[in-house]
Amino acid sequence: MGQNIDRRLNSIRFAISTVVLILYAAGVAAAANEAGKSLAERARQSPSVTAPVDKERIAKAKKRLLEEVGRLNAYLNRQSKRGLDWKRYLKLGELRTALADDEPADEPLLTSLQRFRSNFAGLERSEFLNVASVLDQYLRVGGEAARATAAADLNQKLTELATALETLDVPPTREQQSAVGKLLAWFSDRGQQAE
Repeated sequence: MGQNIDRRLNSIRFAISTVVLILYAAGVAAAANEAGKSLAERARQSPSVTAPVDKERIAKAKKRLLEEVGRLNAYLNRQSKRGLDWKRYLKLGELRTALADDEPADEPLLTSLQRFRSNFAGLERSEFLNVASVLDQYLRVGGEAARATAAADLNQKLTELATALETLDVPPTREQQSAVGKLLAWFSDRGQQAE
């Protein structure tokens, strides 16, 4: 009889333990689900950072820069050897090649601008100063466009993160964990930190 009672008590203990574990797991799952929804809500509520990319403005700045480079090139062609030296020093060939691309790389443009802004005698002439000024303006306009594109990417990734967090299973599947992890890594790679 004593063994029967022990078995029944053990069965009851096991049943209670199982119920407690189920309730605990349900509570953890609910808390995790609530936390995921809270994080998703925060991601959706992040301020939207958008600025229109004015492609016409970029095209105008590029056109103006090409015109000024053309004027400088014509001026330097009249200078014979001295003109060739200036062209080499200012890297006008590389500048014109870079500007031939639809989206020129910044490096050759910045290199040229640095050379236009150096303290060599002769660079104070209007032919050189005009190119430097317009090149600087073109780089600023291009930088604004790059920042607007980055802001649009950030908004898209925040939306993706919010959606991924809202649709998490309890417990999350490996695919869901991987997707959220990749999104968090994207933010981390860009210097964004969790709050």
